[in-house]
Amino acid sequence: MIWLCDHDQIDHAESIIDRIGIGVNHPRLFADIKKACHEKRAFFFAFENGFFVLRPRPESVLVWAAASNSPVNRLAIQSQIEDLTREIGGQCIEFWTVRPGFNRVARTLGYSPRPDIWRGVPVTVWRKTL
Repeated sequence: MIWLCDHDQIDHAESIIDRIGIGVNHPRLFADIKKACHEKRAFFFAFENGFFVLRPRPESVLVWAAASNSPVNRLAIQSQIEDLTREIGGQCIEFWTVRPGFNRVARTLGYSPRPDIWRGVPVTVWRKTL
């Protein structure tokens, strides 16, 4: 089960999002996510042992940040992200990462990779068409 959190309820994820931001040379990632959630440009969803942040864009949804303590949750939550993307009319999902963990499972979930550089850091942009 997932639930949408108000922007005032996401502070518990600050340290995790800060670590994600450091990895991609974006030290203000948490502040940017919190502001975007406050302005309803992004949405923070929590679930048991984790969270994800969705940022709708024209025709796609960016998984802006995500973390889970359970590999089972990571796989199960994928269908929730797909359902939410379809509900708002998104045609694809994008996930940018520098971490090898998602790279190992992305293809099995139907994502296609594209290497890119963001803020001087090599990232893999994974895209899944729905």
